[in-house]
Amino acid sequence: MTEKIELSHEGEKVQRHVAVLERGHLSRKLGVFDLYAIGYGDVGSSVYYALGVTVLYALGAAPLAVALAAFFFICTVLTYSELSASIPEAGGSANFARFAFNDLVSFIAGWALLLAYIMTLAISAYTIGPYLSMFIPALKGTISGIPTNVIFTIGIIAVLCILNVVGIKESARVSIFLAIISLIMKLTIVISGIFLILNFNKIISQIHFGTAPTWKEFIYGVSIAMVGFTGIEAVSQLAGETRTPEKRVPRAMFLVMVSVVLLYISISMIAMSALTPEKLISEYLEDPLSGIARSFTDYPIIFNGASLDLSIFLAPVVAILGAVILFIASNAGMIGASRLMFSMGSHFQLPKFLYWIHPTFKTPFISIIFIAVVASFVVYFSHNITQLAALYNFGAMFSYAIAHLSLIVLRVKEPHRERPFRIKFNIPLGNKRIPVTAVIGFLATFFAWGIIIITQPYGRNLGLLWIFCGVGVYLWYRKLQKMPVVEAVDIEEVKIPEFRRMKFKHILVPTRGSALVEMLQTACKIAKEDDSRITAVYIIEIPENMPLDIFLPNEYITSKKVLEHAQAIAREYGRTIETRVVQARSAGQAIVDTAEEIDADLIVLGASNRPRMENVLFGTTVDYVIRNAKCRVWASFASPKLPR
Repeated sequence: MTEKIELSHEGEKVQRHVAVLERGHLSRKLGVFDLYAIGYGDVGSSVYYALGVTVLYALGAAPLAVALAAFFFICTVLTYSELSASIPEAGGSANFARFAFNDLVSFIAGWALLLAYIMTLAISAYTIGPYLSMFIPALKGTISGIPTNVIFTIGIIAVLCILNVVGIKESARVSIFLAIISLIMKLTIVISGIFLILNFNKIISQIHFGTAPTWKEFIYGVSIAMVGFTGIEAVSQLAGETRTPEKRVPRAMFLVMVSVVLLYISISMIAMSALTPEKLISEYLEDPLSGIARSFTDYPIIFNGASLDLSIFLAPVVAILGAVILFIASNAGMIGASRLMFSMGSHFQLPKFLYWIHPTFKTPFISIIFIAVVASFVVYFSHNITQLAALYNFGAMFSYAIAHLSLIVLRVKEPHRERPFRIKFNIPLGNKRIPVTAVIGFLATFFAWGIIIITQPYGRNLGLLWIFCGVGVYLWYRKLQKMPVVEAVDIEEVKIPEFRRMKFKHILVPTRGSALVEMLQTACKIAKEDDSRITAVYIIEIPENMPLDIFLPNEYITSKKVLEHAQAIAREYGRTIETRVVQARSAGQAIVDTAEEIDADLIVLGASNRPRMENVLFGTTVDYVIRNAKCRVWASFASPKLPR
């Protein structure tokens, strides 16, 4: 027996260093305006549903609740601006937590953020119906005891699922255009509302702290108002596609912040001037902007004795545009969720099967279906927007709290890290500087999350179940991959210039040889991976002393049986194969000619273990094919140790 010494690189039971192929980097082509339009489209869509739920709890004090939530939003924007500038990579809070803490905290932050993305899909899709009910009143009814809007919402999610699986993408330019139109429409409501509707005395008269609302209701109203400011993650996720992200990302975030804060506060004040809290809650809880638009009928523009009712124009525009913007926001939630799952998978935090690529459509169909199923589940069992908002807040506030805490920890752990944008107003801690806004932001978002845990059983139970199930999958997968559960895995991207991913479109399998079963199974496995066609060919060699077109009954019967066996093997792998019978003088020449004729890019052959001629490596037929074929050739040997 040959002596040997084995040098293993896998001596450690836990892998802390993993090499992966460099996949290249996303094209950095986005500018400040692109980021602003995308960020505003994401954050700005929240006001279409958040205002109604805020008024439900804060009542007449809703403008104050929105203003307080806006202050906390500013703290969050500052945190994301500094972190995105110093860590210009996609991943948001999950990526920040990886640098500040470890992979386990990073996973929990990412998993909570994934819930927020899924709830963006659910709550945006759910509020499309109320806006369209102006044209389709049946959307406010029921079918067999189930709200029609719930069925309609699940239908929208199913449509989005199909569209994303087959790879039909929304145009980025269309999204940006609609975001601009939405901004113009909101500015029209605000400017018209300031001159025609705004009434500070009426707003103040509706605030009765301690009774309407109670302090408990007001505090929860503030936490719900934060829903209207969620979505800043969208800008952070695009850092990897932005030119000089350390400069442009913070600028875009500040523009989004100023626009959303001013518009949301203004719209809440106009809403409380035009409608009583009771009327908005009872009639426009799920479509508050429709209520504001319709209220203009009581405040016409008087000019030269003539009156102009703006509601005639605004009400249908708000209804249609609101539904379109919410549909796009729903799709953005699905895209963001699938993108985040892919990012987490690349850091070995989620099993690979969750982001398998569909062989035909080239989309992550498993993750898309998973997202759609979860969103449909919560919509079906919630039946109302308040429970959806609570679950949305559970994920968003938790991920924001982790982001704030990550900034504080990184300021302590890495005080000398390069920070192109640095928050001012810091608390000195030795030679460290802790941002005041990050501390305030952490306390506010964590407190808002705690309120949901204490007061909202639906959000608490489903939210915690989501976290515990996710952590369970993470622990199982890390142990399966022999990777540390808590410590960060060092992922090194290696560049192999000659590497090209092999993909075969058409595989030719000659069905004569000593390894028939094995080579067919090999071909089927390759075809299943690449969604390839398979052609099985049976070659009947005709001696020179016989006509080439002679009919040999025994050979024909044998060929039919062999090809039937080939089809049976293929069915076991879920494949179908085309079959051919060819008569030729030389099997090798026939295989080469057939491969060229059908445009095969791979030939799988069964090779002889013991060639009988000198200078023949595999056998005469296989050697001929290897030397003359114009495509790849794989030779499959039947191991003598395997059962025949």
